[in-house]
Amino acid sequence: MPEFPVGLRDRARVAIEGISTLLKSENIQLFSSRLDEDMRTTWQRSIGQVEQDVRIASMVDRENAAISVGLIEAIDHAVGELEGTIEWGATVLPQLIEIQSRQITETPPQRPRASTKKIELPWTPVSFTPAPNVHNHGTRNLASSISGGASWETDPTGGYAVVATLGNRTIARVDLTPGQEASSMLALMSRVGSPSAIKTMVAASRLVWEKTGRMPFQHAATIGIGELARAAGYEAGDGRNIDPEIRRRIVQELRALTLVETWATDSPYDKKTRRRKGEWVAPLLVVTAAYREILHAEDGPVPTEIDIMLGRNWATAYAETDLVQIPAGFMKLHDDSVIRLAWYYVMAFRYRMMKPSMVIERPIRLLCSEAEIETGQARDRGRFLERLDKWHGLLVEHRIIGSYHRTPSIGTKDEPCPERPSTVFEQGTYTVRPTQAIIDVYQKRAVEPPPAAKATRTRKVRRKPATA
Repeated sequence: MPEFPVGLRDRARVAIEGISTLLKSENIQLFSSRLDEDMRTTWQRSIGQVEQDVRIASMVDRENAAISVGLIEAIDHAVGELEGTIEWGATVLPQLIEIQSRQITETPPQRPRASTKKIELPWTPVSFTPAPNVHNHGTRNLASSISGGASWETDPTGGYAVVATLGNRTIARVDLTPGQEASSMLALMSRVGSPSAIKTMVAASRLVWEKTGRMPFQHAATIGIGELARAAGYEAGDGRNIDPEIRRRIVQELRALTLVETWATDSPYDKKTRRRKGEWVAPLLVVTAAYREILHAEDGPVPTEIDIMLGRNWATAYAETDLVQIPAGFMKLHDDSVIRLAWYYVMAFRYRMMKPSMVIERPIRLLCSEAEIETGQARDRGRFLERLDKWHGLLVEHRIIGSYHRTPSIGTKDEPCPERPSTVFEQGTYTVRPTQAIIDVYQKRAVEPPPAAKATRTRKVRRKPATA
């Protein structure tokens, strides 16, 4: 009949007493109280395992009749685990408590400033190249889907899509449904299709342009959503934070801007076909990555930082010398109609920079149509004309236009305009002049020397020899 090895009972009793003393010690209480929520869960599981080892080690007090070979091995293993825990409490635990104390007293490290030193690669050409590993074997699935390790087939759930399958698992999917993409884009545009997206476009492009050293072609920049909101003219609230609804709207507008495509060409013009041979098709903006913090909202998490890159055509346009010059006051406008009116004049001044005069004179009806301003019903023409005049005054205040004059004039309370509002709307005009700052900046662009023209080769004409 099996019996306990010599000394196993003494080892077990010493280990049980030592564990009891360790769990009641001040070091264990201090260490466990400083753990965060995730580590505390792991710690509780470890304590449970220790208590299970204690129960197994306590079986050494059984009678010899109940002893088996398996029980002896289990008790010996449990005693060894308890002895290792006691040694951990005597050597490692004091060091962990000291580390915890330093983390509490020391200030968190500051984010280092970006260095302008030339980057030197910290490895030799013959060394191994490490690759990132996405959780849940995402990198392996990606490699399988693009290297032929997985089979591509039509989506069994229906629709114009293909999926990559590995065994019985779907590891990748590409949506090819034009109708679904169009409906998604229309739904998105219906939510964010407002003039505030213009400010988001301008602010995001300017931030990328500045953060890439004014060389945005194929370069991305990391931009915080709060930083983008402030660049777009939004003010922080009482808590020095941008309203979550504004942040969420900016993210939706950015998503809409990534769906907008631009067309441009650098191929020569064909006189025979009266067309150019080809064109570049590129999105306006590209979001390459996003860092998200989980916000408890109905629309899900909102990114806090994003990596934005300008599309090819949009980035190439920054190299031109005839950029649109947008006054700083444009970002301070928040009413949709005022933003539309301001954008109309900003673009109009850009188109007139090479003309003899930059003065803009437009009939009121044509002005509202070109600026896409909603004029309302005919019975409310008087109130609309008053609002239109106030909007022009607001543009003067924010230095977007220099001055304006309406014909016929709006009049005063003592001398109101003699014309009927409907007549003024149909026959009246606005004459708008730019600020001197806008004139100066466009004149500076106009006098800059153009890029050197390419040398052209003269075509040699062969002459036939004269016949006798």
